[in-house]
Amino acid sequence: MRNTTLTAALAIAAMTSASASAALVTFTFQGSASGTVGAQSFADRAFTVFANADDASLVTDASGTQSLANGSAFIAIDGVGAFMLFSPTRTYLDLSGAVSFAMPGEGPELPLLAGSLPAGMQGRPIIESVSTVSLSGSRLTPGAWQNPFSPVLTSGGALRLTALGADGLTFSSFSYVPAPGSIALLGAATLVGARRRR
Repeated sequence: MRNTTLTAALAIAAMTSASASAALVTFTFQGSASGTVGAQSFADRAFTVFANADDASLVTDASGTQSLANGSAFIAIDGVGAFMLFSPTRTYLDLSGAVSFAMPGEGPELPLLAGSLPAGMQGRPIIESVSTVSLSGSRLTPGAWQNPFSPVLTSGGALRLTALGADGLTFSSFSYVPAPGSIALLGAATLVGARRRR
């Protein structure tokens, strides 16, 4: 997983950009799943979805559900590879603590990935950092992943997750205001560190 995670970290650093006054939020959803990417199939492989959003994209609907447009998103699948998502996505959080990663047209009703934050974490702002927690009621929606009219497109081809592992999902988020040039430096430092470990 080390090479896959390194590739994902560098890709996120390269893709993410914002002014020094904008807050960025990085969301991660981790678990194991079976599915296909392009012509390659995989079974019960660990994966991490990374999604980066700018707080300027925050929308709160009439029910109090908050969502952010993910400016970039990436998935790293153990033993398979790391792929940039070309399809647009949003991250949602409602007042009950239900969090989801979804296509904008499907919304939290038909999420790609979803679950609920632990008790006591309801009503929190979506831009507030969350240490890694297990999501209760973890699920994926096969119909959202396999919609022929709106496939999840990645740099490796169409991505379809068909079954979620028994351990469910974990979730985390990290909100920060990057200094100019800090993202590029982070990517360079990560690469240098990896080369030194080899």
